[in-house]
Amino acid sequence: MIPICSFRLKPVKRKKTEDKPFNHSIGEYIAKERIQRKITQVELSKYFGVKVDALSSWETNRRPIHPKRLKKALEFIGYVPDKISKIDFIGTQCKVWRLQNKVSLDMFCGMVKVSKDNIIKLETARYCKISDMQTTTLHTFIRHPASYYLKEFEYV
Repeated sequence: MIPICSFRLKPVKRKKTEDKPFNHSIGEYIAKERIQRKITQVELSKYFGVKVDALSSWETNRRPIHPKRLKKALEFIGYVPDKISKIDFIGTQCKVWRLQNKVSLDMFCGMVKVSKDNIIKLETARYCKISDMQTTTLHTFIRHPASYYLKEFEYV
């Protein structure tokens, strides 16, 4: 009888890891800027007030950045990114969209027809329960720039 083994007698060569594509998450923008400025993760984690593990997980897209840290992240990056990924929370995506298009909170609420309270909860909390219909509405709305909606809405 042959014993059952859980290891191989001949080791298998590992495949080379390919460079991952840039997903345009806030964490990736932070990593890119940190490397350009030659700042360590330890120094930057002190700036954000988080542990090094949290910063590392943002940069590698294991976890999206918490919405309450978004303002400080955008200050560090120095600009509002043109693109943002689906990796980030819907509240983060909404806030970045508003900043990109220079749309006020009241105007945004009127455009998407979602109550101001729900939008504030989304933009400041990690987990906020809203209906699937509202989530779908927000996702479809933020796909396009504000100029796409100018035909329907007038800016004051």
